[in-house]
Amino acid sequence: MYTLAVVDDDRLQREALVDTVNRVGAEVLGPNMDVLSFSGVGELERHLADRASRRLDIVLMDIALRNGSGGDAGHTTHSGDMGGSGDPNRVGDMGRMGNVNDAGDACGGSVRVVGGDLDAAAGIDAVRRLFPPSCGTQVIYVTGHIEYCTRVYNTDHVSFLLKPVRESDLRDALARAAVRLREESERPIGVRVGNAEYSVTPRDIIYAESRGRISRIHTERGVIESYLKLDELSARLPSRFVRCHKSYLVNLAYVWRFQSAQMELSNGVTVPVSQRRAAQAREAFLSYVR
Repeated sequence: MYTLAVVDDDRLQREALVDTVNRVGAEVLGPNMDVLSFSGVGELERHLADRASRRLDIVLMDIALRNGSGGDAGHTTHSGDMGGSGDPNRVGDMGRMGNVNDAGDACGGSVRVVGGDLDAAAGIDAVRRLFPPSCGTQVIYVTGHIEYCTRVYNTDHVSFLLKPVRESDLRDALARAAVRLREESERPIGVRVGNAEYSVTPRDIIYAESRGRISRIHTERGVIESYLKLDELSARLPSRFVRCHKSYLVNLAYVWRFQSAQMELSNGVTVPVSQRRAAQAREAFLSYVR
């Protein structure tokens, strides 16, 4: 199950890009994906602050965002192409700019603010704060302002796409993001226990539980007790790990049966599912097993 997000303060361009990401993403990533949309960094931050929210695997981030942009976050209705040249391979053809896949080939201007409300680097600053390389989220920058792109060098990202976005370039960017996600999904994470450091492969983690200040990480090789918070552990693990309860984090690969109030794991352990997280946990489970 992949969770993607489109962040753009222009509603028409955002809806058009979401529509195209749904279509192209299904070809590249498969049908088990969910595309969310946000009209600004504030909405995105509120989503990330919600512990019940799934981790974002891929974020398509507009670089220049208007300050204080609001709106409703969540699923957007699909819209058609926004007009322009009529090229079906383009999304939101709003100008004469071409398309660039690599920031190294495109960047040439300096970062500047145009207009009183436009923050020319809001998207880049948000990526730096919210998606450090260690979190595993793959970032694709999308912009109509090539002169603002110099600072993307300071953040880790998969691709840089210039509006109007070509479907072929979006397809390539999503494919590269998928490769990175697969590599990251089995990259060991470090867990400190006292003076010792453990290297733990995500596929070996069955589930984790929080008991007071201690997190107990149940693995194929035994239980590791650490002061690492479940929030921090969840942020470092692939999207197949679901927070089904404030005190439990479960690897869906080990879930044998899901019921409304509990998950039964393949090792016989039963893990509780809170009412608040039940719907999202069930959705994640059904998407994973399809």
